[in-house]
Amino acid sequence: IVVAHTGAKPSAADVDKAVVAARRAFETFSQTSREERVALLTRIIEVYKSRMKDIGAAISDATGSGTPNQASMSLIKHPVPYPTADEQKRLEYQRDLGAANQAWDQLWTEIKAA
Repeated sequence: IVVAHTGAKPSAADVDKAVVAARRAFETFSQTSREERVALLTRIIEVYKSRMKDIGAAISDATGSGTPNQASMSLIKHPVPYPTADEQKRLEYQRDLGAANQAWDQLWTEIKAA
C-alpha cells in the first residue's frame, strides 16, 4: 500500500482567509500592465527555482504528501515515500467524470453521512 496523502483538510476559515487575500491582491494586480505582470511572474519563477529544495519540503510537510524532489528529502520533517514508477503504474487515478461528477459527489456525500 502506498500512502499518497496524510495532510489535514483546510478549514472554512482557511478558505475565507485565502479568498480575502486573493481579492485584496487582485485590486492592485488587475491595474498592472502586461509587461509588469510578465516581469513579476519571471521574478517569481526565478525565486521558485532558487528555492525548489525548501519549497518542496514545505509543501510535503504541509500536505503530508510525498515528493519526487529528492533534494528536499533531507529537509522534510516527516517524509512520506513518493511512489516509484512501478508503484505509479498500479495506482488508481481520479478522472473528471464531466456531468456525472455532481451525481458521484452527491452519492459520496450520502455514503460519508451514513
